[in-house]
Amino acid sequence: MPHDVLAGWVKLPVIQMSTLRTNISLWLLVSALGILSSSGCGKPGGGLSAADPKAFDSAPPDIKQVWQQALTAEAATNYLDAVKALKSLRSMQLNEAQFVALQKEAADFNQRLFAAAEKNDPAAVEAVKFMRSQR
Repeated sequence: MPHDVLAGWVKLPVIQMSTLRTNISLWLLVSALGILSSSGCGKPGGGLSAADPKAFDSAPPDIKQVWQQALTAEAATNYLDAVKALKSLRSMQLNEAQFVALQKEAADFNQRLFAAAEKNDPAAVEAVKFMRSQR
């Protein structure tokens, strides 16, 4: 643009492009995943039913242990450990009921995680960055 056209514009502070791109990327990721999580992938009801946590009662000890670690980390708002445990569960051999329970729990957790990240909770932001780095 010619300089005379810019003469009437308000001058904005200079922002490093890498910081701006990172912030925009993080915001877009948080927004997109928040929308997907809150939509529940088109399934009404969302959230764990009373039967869902029981899906892991008969699971092998290693799977049951990781499930408990995920729930404990989430309850303590230890977002990074919860993300790692849920990710670990996704790579394990789960039956259909366990898979459904995991999907519901992960969707609910993601919704809470991204809400916390939007409020600039440092632990939540760190977990979101970790998730992003795993893609």
